[in-house]
Amino acid sequence: MPELRRLVATYICDVYHKTDHSTLGEPPLRRWERYWSQEGEQPRLPLDMVTFERHFLPYETRKITRYGLRFKHLYYRSADLQKMRDCGMTSVRFKYDPDDVRQVYVDGNHGTFITVQCEQHFHLPISFAEYAQLRDSADTNTNRWSDADLLRHYQMRDQIIGTAKRRHAQKKKAGQGARVSSAGSMRPVALNWVTSGRNDHDV
Repeated sequence: MPELRRLVATYICDVYHKTDHSTLGEPPLRRWERYWSQEGEQPRLPLDMVTFERHFLPYETRKITRYGLRFKHLYYRSADLQKMRDCGMTSVRFKYDPDDVRQVYVDGNHGTFITVQCEQHFHLPISFAEYAQLRDSADTNTNRWSDADLLRHYQMRDQIIGTAKRRHAQKKKAGQGARVSSAGSMRPVALNWVTSGRNDHDV
């Protein structure tokens, strides 16, 4: 984005202003210089470049509530904004940077701006478009499962767990039965040897 801005500014200053304009019949720069030479004064320069750039930002108007300004699902609050509300102002016009949601700029006196911070803190600049995508993504993930889907999910989970427990119990019971059966089948042979009085030497 900075590179794009530089290229646009270069084109305006070096090409557009020095090329004959179809309506003016001359380059815009020449018309500008002739106008101010006739006025006998120079145009008023901006107070600073930051304020100058903010004048070119898009603007909106919102009501001042007790929570501040609500804009694009975000809230902006400041002590100065609260003072305006206490003095009877119901709404204000403000500028905003589409590439940075962290603050807006409320119109002040004599071409100045009052910076109003976003109530939600962001460590890095994020555009309003990016914030809208993140918000939509969060809403989609939150609403992905309906109540019926969740009920079926838990019912299936309980069914799988119940089936696994029953199979485990059956295998455990079958293993115990096999050990008892094996011990019982050997017992008559041992009794026969005892009752007949036979021992290893008789074999």
